[in-house]
Amino acid sequence: MNHELTTNAIIELYLAIRDRNIGSSASDWGGAHVVISGAPPPDSSPDEFYSPHRYVVTEYSRQLSWLFERLAKIFSELPDSAARIEFYGRLANSANLYIHTHVHPKVEELLLSVLYQAYSADREIEAGTFGTLPLASGSAILADKAGNGNSGENIGFDRINEFFSQLAKTPRA
Repeated sequence: MNHELTTNAIIELYLAIRDRNIGSSASDWGGAHVVISGAPPPDSSPDEFYSPHRYVVTEYSRQLSWLFERLAKIFSELPDSAARIEFYGRLANSANLYIHTHVHPKVEELLLSVLYQAYSADREIEAGTFGTLPLASGSAILADKAGNGNSGENIGFDRINEFFSQLAKTPRA
C-alpha cells in the first residue's frame, strides 16, 4: 500500500465531511463480516452454523455506507481476508462506540470517528504493527481481544477534527 496516497485520500474524505459534502449510498453496506443498517438485525437462531455479523445500526446508515465504500476503494490492497475482517471490524467498533455514547449522534462526528480509526489502522499497517487473529471464529477480531479497536473516538470529536485540520494543512508530496 502507498501510505502517502492513502493519507491524501483520507484528507480528501475529511475535507468532504468537514464541508458537509457527504454522499449517501444507494444501499446499506455489507462486507468482511460487517453490516451497516438502518434497522436492527434479525434474530439469529442458536442452531445457525455461521456466527452473526458485526452490525452497525444507525439512522445515518446510508451516509456511513458511503464512507465505507470510499474506504473500501482506498484500502483495496489489504493483504488478505483476516486483514479485511480486522480493518472493517475496527471501523464498525468505532461507529458503534460513537453511536452508543452519544444521545444525539451527528453524522459528521460519526463519520470522522470512523475516518480517524481508518487513519490509525493505516499508520499501524505502515509500521508493521497491524495485527489480526490467525484463526477467527465468525466476526471476531484481534482488537476485541486486545481492547484497542476503538482508538480515536475516545479522544473526542473536537480533537479528531483538530487532528485532521492540522493534517490537511501539512504539505504533502
